[in-house]
Amino acid sequence: GTRRGSRRAFGAERERVGLLEHLPGIVGPDVEFVGVASLDSRNEPLPDARGVFALTLTTTSQSAVPSRPRRVPVPAYGYLEVPGEYTLEEAIAIASENDVILLAAGNHDVDLTHSTSNVVIEGMGPDLTYLSGLGRGAVIDLQGGGEITLRGMTITHGNGQDGGAIECRDSTLTLDDVRLEYNIARDGGAIYLHSCSTVMTDVDLLDNAAHNYGGAVWMNDGTLSWSGGRAARNSCGQTGGAVYLNGPDLDATITHVVL
Repeated sequence: GTRRGSRRAFGAERERVGLLEHLPGIVGPDVEFVGVASLDSRNEPLPDARGVFALTLTTTSQSAVPSRPRRVPVPAYGYLEVPGEYTLEEAIAIASENDVILLAAGNHDVDLTHSTSNVVIEGMGPDLTYLSGLGRGAVIDLQGGGEITLRGMTITHGNGQDGGAIECRDSTLTLDDVRLEYNIARDGGAIYLHSCSTVMTDVDLLDNAAHNYGGAVWMNDGTLSWSGGRAARNSCGQTGGAVYLNGPDLDATITHVVL
């Protein structure tokens, strides 16, 4: 991933992961050559293809006979740029494990449902990249074992029943350097968590509202680790102006957060 403070410029040449970077270390000062073959059925490299490939490796040197071929699995993944290459919906549909969807600065109107393997969506920062709801429910609906990581963005203007910005059920959610503001819902003005595994790092929840419980966060069962950030000016009609926690199988840890 990209460390905070050094985000790669959007539109720069894609930094595709080199296939050879994943190969086992080759020991010896006189190794001259690594042969690569069998990338696909045509024996041709596919630099933009994503997935796990089987490579056949052979090493040669001046002082020894060539090694026996060895087949190893090599993962290949990269960046999907939005907009430019794809719409956000298209990028999520084709993303493979460990791909990163890069969102340009600006406002992106979205209404996403996700229920598959891990997807990473990275913006240019909370002051530059915005995901805005369309008023038809939560901005992001995460269901049925899905896994999503959101990094470097603001999610705003969601209007849902369960969670204004994010509704998560029986899934895995990771938020890093994210701001959620001006969202509204029946429960969980910004985030609704039902039996989810959730990690939040440097997350700000501002000016969200719930009609019933949890002005910013509503949580029932599951795990929550929230480190760094703040919750301010959130409100609700019942209990938990900032955070509402409930359920016999709930494990929540909140540290270094201003409430």
